[in-house]
Amino acid sequence: MKKKVQKGLSWLLTLCMMFTLQPMAAQAANELNGIDVTARTSSTNGDKIIVGTVTGSGGDYAVAVTGSGEMETVTGNPGGVATQGKWFGLQLAPGGVTDITTLQYKTDTQPTFMDLTETDVEEAGEAGEIVLWINGSSAGTSTIWLKNKGAEDTAAIKLIITFLPYIPLAGRTPEEILKDMTLDQKIGQKIMPDFRQWKVEDATAVSDVTAINSEIIDIIDKYDFGGVILFANNVKETEQTLRLTTQLQQAALKDEGEEAGVPAIPMFLTIDQEGGIVYRLGSGTALPGNMAIGATRSTEMAKQVGEIIGRELSALGFNVNFAPVVDVNNNPGNPVIGLRSISSDPNLVAELSVPMIEGMNEYNVASAAKHFPGHGDTATDSHYGLPSVDKSLAELKATELVPFQAAVDAGVDMLMTAHIMYPQIDPSGDPATLSKVILQKLAREELGYDGVIITDALNMDAISKNFGQAEAVVKCFQAGADIALMPIIPRDKVNAPKDMDAVIAAVKGAIDDGTLTMEQIDRSVLRILTLKKDRGILDAEYPAENSVEFNAKLATAMEEVGSQQNRKLEREIAAAAITVVKNENNLLPLKPKAGEKVLLFTPNANEEPGLQLGMRRAIADGAIPAGVVYETNRTQFASGFTALNDAVKAKIDEANYIVIISEATASQLAGWQCKFPQEVTAYAKGKGIPAIVVSIFQPYDVANYPDASAILAAYGAKGMDPTESLQPDKAFGPNIPAAVEVIFGNYQAKGRLPVNIPVIKNGKVDTSQNAYAFGFGLTLTYTVTFESNGGTEVDTALVEVKAQVIKPSDPTKSGYTFAGWYTDTELTAAYDFNAPVTKNLNLYAKWNPVESPYVSTEGNTKTETRKNQDGSTTKIVTNKITGLITETTTWPNGDKLIVETKKDGTVTTTATDSTGLKTETITTPAGNTTANIILPKGVESAVVTAPVKKTTPGTVAVLLHDDGAEEVIVTSVNTGEGIRFTVNGNAKVKIIDNTKTFADVAAGDWFYAAVQFAASRELFNGTGTGTFSPAAPMNRAMLVTALARMDGQDTTGGATWYEMAAKWGVERGITDGSSLDSSITRESLATILFRYAKAKSADGMELGKFPDADQVSAWARDAMDWAVTNGVLIGTNDGALNPSGIASRAEVAAMLHRFVTLSIQK
Repeated sequence: MKKKVQKGLSWLLTLCMMFTLQPMAAQAANELNGIDVTARTSSTNGDKIIVGTVTGSGGDYAVAVTGSGEMETVTGNPGGVATQGKWFGLQLAPGGVTDITTLQYKTDTQPTFMDLTETDVEEAGEAGEIVLWINGSSAGTSTIWLKNKGAEDTAAIKLIITFLPYIPLAGRTPEEILKDMTLDQKIGQKIMPDFRQWKVEDATAVSDVTAINSEIIDIIDKYDFGGVILFANNVKETEQTLRLTTQLQQAALKDEGEEAGVPAIPMFLTIDQEGGIVYRLGSGTALPGNMAIGATRSTEMAKQVGEIIGRELSALGFNVNFAPVVDVNNNPGNPVIGLRSISSDPNLVAELSVPMIEGMNEYNVASAAKHFPGHGDTATDSHYGLPSVDKSLAELKATELVPFQAAVDAGVDMLMTAHIMYPQIDPSGDPATLSKVILQKLAREELGYDGVIITDALNMDAISKNFGQAEAVVKCFQAGADIALMPIIPRDKVNAPKDMDAVIAAVKGAIDDGTLTMEQIDRSVLRILTLKKDRGILDAEYPAENSVEFNAKLATAMEEVGSQQNRKLEREIAAAAITVVKNENNLLPLKPKAGEKVLLFTPNANEEPGLQLGMRRAIADGAIPAGVVYETNRTQFASGFTALNDAVKAKIDEANYIVIISEATASQLAGWQCKFPQEVTAYAKGKGIPAIVVSIFQPYDVANYPDASAILAAYGAKGMDPTESLQPDKAFGPNIPAAVEVIFGNYQAKGRLPVNIPVIKNGKVDTSQNAYAFGFGLTLTYTVTFESNGGTEVDTALVEVKAQVIKPSDPTKSGYTFAGWYTDTELTAAYDFNAPVTKNLNLYAKWNPVESPYVSTEGNTKTETRKNQDGSTTKIVTNKITGLITETTTWPNGDKLIVETKKDGTVTTTATDSTGLKTETITTPAGNTTANIILPKGVESAVVTAPVKKTTPGTVAVLLHDDGAEEVIVTSVNTGEGIRFTVNGNAKVKIIDNTKTFADVAAGDWFYAAVQFAASRELFNGTGTGTFSPAAPMNRAMLVTALARMDGQDTTGGATWYEMAAKWGVERGITDGSSLDSSITRESLATILFRYAKAKSADGMELGKFPDADQVSAWARDAMDWAVTNGVLIGTNDGALNPSGIASRAEVAAMLHRFVTLSIQK
């Protein structure tokens, strides 16, 4: 805005108007009246004039509003007028009239024309301009007449000044504000520069802008920018950052009341605070990054990330965050997105990005989904070139647009464009940023988006090397972008105005020639103002530095930014993301002994403190002994590496364990980045030293280390400054410490691969085959061994890190009662089953002898009789000749159990209950078990248990038909005492181990037992050659088919593999038969099982214990209530129900396992 500086006046112009006065001969008297100017003005209470509008013209006399200022009550002699009152100024450019004294004026309070003298004016700082001060009313209207000397009174210019009360910005609608804005102001609102660095006048070089100077203030003041973006150069410390954002808003508000139009409008203060590798704040919480969030699979943690970012940015004065990245990373070679993407699966990106948006919005920080319509499938970085994605609209809708649509549906505040060409969508060759087809037809029409569209930085090479600065701005506005981000590079007070003036002139030129319309401009500005209104930016208070209000904000910022709460959540989220893809011989968690040495390699100095922090935390939390020795090393781990030298080999020889960082992109798999870890792992393997590789960048390198004993993906390479603290003061990368903590068992490995990991051939990824599939991830376990000390055998348990081991059924021992499990062989320390397991355990059974039994010997038999605690009586008869031992137990209710053990080890068990149900089970010395079941008369079916000592999750009962056919009893379950199943009529059954082997299902996985249950009972099949795909989504057809098989239906035949099952499901009222190909949510899964079971709802008490119970759909509430109460559905890793989450094959297997177990037990 042009400035008018008045000599000797400390107060501001009220109403500044420019006149061009021509000779009297050119004027017609009747054309000089009716020039009305309406203005809002102020009083001494600080109100401002915010609008001045010319509503008429005066023939050859033109009147134009050029600015406005404060109306003040003044005492003294401004312009030679001695009266105290309300004053306003008229700024005159007398064009052609060089002698001011040739003019006369009068007012409604001074009815006689007076000569204009030199004492009535002040110089205005511009050649030929003056300021005339005239007394005015404090309310209503004032009228002023101006004419040349000698002219008739009727030839005077008449100005009617209407005084209106000031309306604050917060009290006006966006439409009202827009109506009174000038074109320059509107264009300014659509521009968002950076002030990353600046060279002040007389300086020799640029320097980082951490506080704004008068030159930057003048630039902001002049152009009324809609916002400013800040970078790491700007935001180094908490207090400094808050002061900078305060200074920026004060600069934007500096001229409130001076502009002929609206008051100054607060700016969008924006930043790229994505978390992970794109993190700007020097203080605060860095977070592990988007791909790490994808590995957690947790919507709760995704929202926590958004909340942490929102809390910290809001406290620092930011109101917009250019996040989240919702690009689908479906190209392993992508050089710019990579870890910034949540996943290669569009549904997972959508599922986790929406809660991030919601988390930021809770703190009134606007979000921006980027980079529309998708930057995940490029091989070129748009910072350095112009990428092209050759995909059809159908392909985009199936992948790239899925998360953008979810973001739009969730009310995302902004879409940020991508500088990428989509030739099948827009054949013009324009990148999306400049494409009408993409921004208007695709974003506005197809996605239904009506929010703010902002470009990615226009100074990136994709744009700046192909279009001029002003040209790019005009084209993006024509295409439909609302805000041009960084269209110029302002670095000094000389070139910045030149570049901005050129941009503004180009925009005005496009309006003049009709290629850009005022309607387009107004729609854009209205979107911007509406967003500022919605996010409270127009209504907020912006206290000056060092005011009481500012100091309160500073105290909040110091408390919120990098708070203990935020850092604790950051640590937990980073640990939950760590994904173990290899763990030979259950090596992890490592449990080094005091005095043993851990050697940790990393390529970069700023990564060593992260490794050290992880070790210190593991020791401090008791995961490993304090006496463990550790050393970080970077020797040889650098460019130019060829082979290990003797010094490094000697270091490895001294170590008991090796941990080595791998930091490589998909294009570096044959480089030194991977060569050094490969050499170290190969050498360590030859020496018998376990070596663990931790991938900290894009996870594709996890397939590159065949000699590693264990491999983890951490998804973040951000380092940290050296520190001795367990909680560093400055922001740091949490991924490396988290990986170390998981390695040593301080946290469980919960992560699942958010992308497919292709095999690596000759140093390049081969996407035709996966080494590890999307969703793969091993769970670390400890082994708990139960030594029964002569009692019946108790199976060894695998327990997740820091989980509780489930207390097994009490063993039995003839002549003794079980007295509990102990941690020591002396049986002095009883084990607490409520305690988390933090290491491998051996537990020992304690026995107390029972009353001595009655023993009698007669001939060749020995008979022993005893009373049992449950009221039963056991009689044991031993034949001394044949070795046959017959143990008969009878109960008061008439139940009887006879166990005959032959000398060769064959065991025959005959159980007869009080109803007459008889089950005879024979187990051979080889472990083969068969059972004959005889039902009482009139009984058609019964649930029986065949006693089997050694079972696996894949152990099943198989019905033997008279014709020799065999049929797996799909509802047979392992009870701990044997295999329990239902028979319909008399039956002969055998018990077999039907365990299936899948490359992506390991014994330590949480879903191992469930998958084996489903696969061994032929409810599910694998998804490929030797794979199960546990993380893949389950669709309705798969579920209905599994239930039909459970129900004993023949699902073969039909036009599709699921047609017969679908017909059965419709007939049973389980499904309506629609959307069978679609994925199934957890609440839909529970509903279908609920209908299948024909169950009744529970009381809702258990459902209400979950934090997201209110998110359960009304139609699913009874089913979810039943499923939770009966243990069919349990919470996710983060303790939530996640009712709308897509159910994976592993989750469905687990629910079916629980459901069948529940059903058979009842």
